[in-house]
Amino acid sequence: KGIERKYLEMIKKTDLFSVVQKISLEYWMLGEVFPYATFDQETKMWKRIYCHNPDYIVIRKDSVDGEFNISLKPDPKLQEIVQSTDPAKRKYRDKLDPALLDAVAKNQYIPLDNFNISHIKNENHDYDAHGSSIIMSVWKDLVLWDLFRENKFIQADAMVNPLTLIKVGASGPDGHYPRQEELQSYREIFEQAQYDKDFKVFTHPDVAVERVGFNSAVMDISSDMNFILDNIFIGLMVPKAIIQQEGASYSSASVGLDVIKQRYDNFRNKIANWLMNKIFAPMAEANGWYETIEEEKHLILPVIEWNQMTLYDNDQYITHLMSLLDKPAPTATAGVSRSTIYRSLGLDFE
Repeated sequence: KGIERKYLEMIKKTDLFSVVQKISLEYWMLGEVFPYATFDQETKMWKRIYCHNPDYIVIRKDSVDGEFNISLKPDPKLQEIVQSTDPAKRKYRDKLDPALLDAVAKNQYIPLDNFNISHIKNENHDYDAHGSSIIMSVWKDLVLWDLFRENKFIQADAMVNPLTLIKVGASGPDGHYPRQEELQSYREIFEQAQYDKDFKVFTHPDVAVERVGFNSAVMDISSDMNFILDNIFIGLMVPKAIIQQEGASYSSASVGLDVIKQRYDNFRNKIANWLMNKIFAPMAEANGWYETIEEEKHLILPVIEWNQMTLYDNDQYITHLMSLLDKPAPTATAGVSRSTIYRSLGLDFE
């Protein structure tokens, strides 16, 4: 219980749940995330976890052992702190590592310790230095979608604010061909008339005013928009029936739901491995939290459990668990405990 309280204290101090949410968002948007954790040697626990801006992260691969070395490129804000003569910034600068200050002053990359920095990425191959965003699979569709939307904006603007064409003069042998001074005079007259409801123009019959707009010549892009939208759903592997509630029924979309669930399960496992290997295990090792199992020392680590995904109706699943409740083992079908039932319902058995 004492170790558990220490873990819970660290989780609360670092706001670990919020950190995992931010990591998830950046992972799915950018395809990679760089969490950085600072360790307090006095309390022997993590005191802060935050994500570095990937625009200032430099990854280099060791050509011998294939290990990736992560460095930080000094951003303008950090350079300003190092070079500024402001007393407040100098006070903050005194708290920074001298090696870091020296690297920034020389405009060199700052090497990051693998103990603190992590790289969680959506990789296609082991040799990929960077992760790939899932959005990249539909990037061209999104660009085309934006162009079509811009087209609609232009059409709508032309309908609301059509072009005003003013003709002065008439062609032919007896026609009137106005001089530039006369055209400028008419420009000033109609500019005054624009903001005066009772403005009246007295002129000869060779003056005509037209409103040039799209009228009925509107480009129909509905089929194109639906085609692009379907491509986006396919690229992101999201069942259309779940988002728009149209097309296939919810029950017939179960295959797509299985794909989503499998993807989220894989991502949960990736996050669980990161939490175990980069957060909990180093903290347990630093504090010497070991237990002996069959004459072997093992770190005392928490068990990470996720809530049941609400992508399905769980009634049938819970009913099946209830049928196995308290069945004595060994039997043809082994039983489950009451704590399993409560956990499946998202409840704390204690």
